Amino acid sequence: MAHLLDKCSLAARRVEKTEMRKRMRAALAALPAALIATESAYACERVLAHPAIAASISVSIYLTMPQGECQTSVLAEELFRRGKHIYVPRIDGKGSEQMSMVRMHSLDQLLALERNSWGIPEPKPPAHNTASMGPEERGELVDVVVVPAVAFDSRCNRLGHGRGYYDAFLSRVALQRSAAQLPPATTIGLGLQKQLVSAIPMNDHDVRLDCVCLPEGALTSSVT
Repeated sequence: MAHLLDKCSLAARRVEKTEMRKRMRAALAALPAALIATESAYACERVLAHPAIAASISVSIYLTMPQGECQTSVLAEELFRRGKHIYVPRIDGKGSEQMSMVRMHSLDQLLALERNSWGIPEPKPPAHNTASMGPEERGELVDVVVVPAVAFDSRCNRLGHGRGYYDAFLSRVALQRSAAQLPPATTIGLGLQKQLVSAIPMNDHDVRLDCVCLPEGALTSSVT
């Protein structure tokens, strides 16, 4: 009976997440480009002011969709100026485990990336299988991960796009940094003010972030 109830609860959360994604995508798509640009600048300033950024060597950032998402161009430019090692996502397959991070060695290299089928700048696939790469080459030892989402709540839970790429990547980062005897990476959500909701339905595999930076303030996870 308990197992059946768990399955029903999981199915209900899945439906709730799907409906929330639909509502949030519609709301974000309606935001004016000028508002997105202004809010993005403020939110990125909050990321740059985070103590973990000052202490970091390497930072993973996402690259922005054509609309309805907090832009990261200002963030990337300033991180390069500060001499940080910058990593950006590449999708190497359909499974959630198939997202790796690729180091960008200059802003010019980042700006020259071609856009994928979602309209997001993305590094080209490697000549060899990513499974043969070490954790540092795959970006799994980064000090800070800046994470996108469809929505966040005040407890630093996130609603992703539903493919599980970041949940899987963050789990690998935690595992690899622990194996290398490094402290946990700092995870920072980045979003527009419209993306803050009252509560995100969470499953066991969902990863709570350390912090969420929005235009009007930074939220910190209340769970130790």
